[in-house]
Amino acid sequence: EAVLEDIVQEDNLNSKIVELKELENNTTEAHSLKHISDTLSFLSMLGLQPLDNQTLQRAAIQGMLSSIDQELGLGESLVLSKAENHDYISDLLGIRQGYGMSIRILEGKGLFVESVFPGGEAFRAGIQPDDIVIAINNHSFTRLSSQDMLHILNEPITNDVRFDIERKGEHKHVRVKKGKFRVDNVSVANQSIRIHYFGQGAAQELEEALNSNNDSIILDLRDNSGGLLTEVSAALGLFLGEQKIAGYRKLPNGTVYPFFTTEEKSPSIFLPNLPQQVNSVSQMESKLSTPLTMQSDANAMLPKDPMNQKEILDEEIFVIATPSQNIQKNVICLINKGTSGVGELFVSTLRNHGGVVVIGETSAGFAADEHIHPISEELYLKMAYIELLDSNQKSWNAMGIKPDVMVHSTKSLSNSFGHSIDIQLSTAIQIQNSE
Repeated sequence: EAVLEDIVQEDNLNSKIVELKELENNTTEAHSLKHISDTLSFLSMLGLQPLDNQTLQRAAIQGMLSSIDQELGLGESLVLSKAENHDYISDLLGIRQGYGMSIRILEGKGLFVESVFPGGEAFRAGIQPDDIVIAINNHSFTRLSSQDMLHILNEPITNDVRFDIERKGEHKHVRVKKGKFRVDNVSVANQSIRIHYFGQGAAQELEEALNSNNDSIILDLRDNSGGLLTEVSAALGLFLGEQKIAGYRKLPNGTVYPFFTTEEKSPSIFLPNLPQQVNSVSQMESKLSTPLTMQSDANAMLPKDPMNQKEILDEEIFVIATPSQNIQKNVICLINKGTSGVGELFVSTLRNHGGVVVIGETSAGFAADEHIHPISEELYLKMAYIELLDSNQKSWNAMGIKPDVMVHSTKSLSNSFGHSIDIQLSTAIQIQNSE
């Protein structure tokens, strides 16, 4: 009887503990709800309009995501509406809103038009490559800083604007408006293959460009903002072969999952199906391809300007790392601070295999593998909690990728004919020709 009584008392005690825990939880929840109620009352006293439930829910979720972003330091996670999610996916697939042209800033002079995207508003207005936009809506770019020039270019507009352009010594003006256009993934010009973006079909377009160019290769990834990871994996496969490690995904708990070069080119925008267990990294590393190798003299990597050696020195070009001595084919990658995301992954993994010399400026340092997670028919989460690593498990997050040959293009140069010189591309061509 004594033992039975002890058991009953113990059961009662456990029951009381459960009740107390439930009361504590309910009290904490009620206390939290009271904070929200008191805040709403205070805002109402200030004469502010009360917020609807959906707005409050969205703000609360965004607060949670922002707290996670601050801890991880990878990127910006966002709560998106249905329309915003549509716009995000369109942007990811290479559909943009703007004038539809690729430019290079000539500080204090104008905007040099490098290319015009077919179907865009600039194309319809008759703007051509090599045009220089010297004023927008009578705001002259003369003696303005790069930041001020970009501010004028990106001013919100509702109607068309006036572009004053300089074309082969003549001055013209055209009316242009902003609209939707599709970014070219790949184009070939000026002795280089320009990879504008890794959108749908980028790997196939790159393969076609490579097949038409059997000589040394200059891959221009300046201002490449990233794109689809599957397209980058397929593009890397063109150089490294299939089923080689293209990089890794790193979760917040520190586990890493490799992904491989592949022929698959479908979009990957929703949360990935990661394996339950992480395979041995050493086993995965054994699948790495044999490095591309080529004879190279480090001294030959120093740039020589075909126009004027002093102009090169004024641009503060210097070697910060010795390129691989095991390169067999001259592959050069151009990058700048606009090279971001999976574009950085492409360059870093290629360089790990000893097949490229990287020229330009330090890249953006964005390494988040962003994905969409729907939480309702009206709200979506754009998550940035997975970190991308290159094939050597190295991160470039916040630091960016440092080039082998640093070329600062902070001011415009002109040759004796008055034409603008792309100092970074000129350096790449000179290094290529020196091999």
